[in-house]
Amino acid sequence: MSGIPEVICSTSIERVVSGRNATLAQITAIIHQLDEISALTNHISGGTAKDWAMRQGHGYASWLTEMVDTAIKAILHVTSRSIWRDLMLKSRIISLMDVQALDEWYKNLDEGALPEISVENILATFEQLHHK
Repeated sequence: MSGIPEVICSTSIERVVSGRNATLAQITAIIHQLDEISALTNHISGGTAKDWAMRQGHGYASWLTEMVDTAIKAILHVTSRSIWRDLMLKSRIISLMDVQALDEWYKNLDEGALPEISVENILATFEQLHHK
């Protein structure tokens, strides 16, 4: 389907992909730095980030205090879901999908069965949806 970039008028696919990649690199760096800080504070009996980075008395947890692989997988799922949802809404392809295709799309969004965010995957997904 030629012209897909024009289908999503207000969105540069390349900007979305490069922004996502830059974000994940920075998040990974933050997690590594937080691990190093946690090791320092733990070494002086000050606990780890799981002890001192969370508000006491609140049940909140942060992916930033988990192992890098676990955190990035979870963060990648959440950000990818949001990016795909935004692309579908901005392209308005979602309004052309039948009920069964919409149910399948939303199920994939929730369960994480989404294509990786890349220029090739975005274009292929939109081409596939256009031909349904």
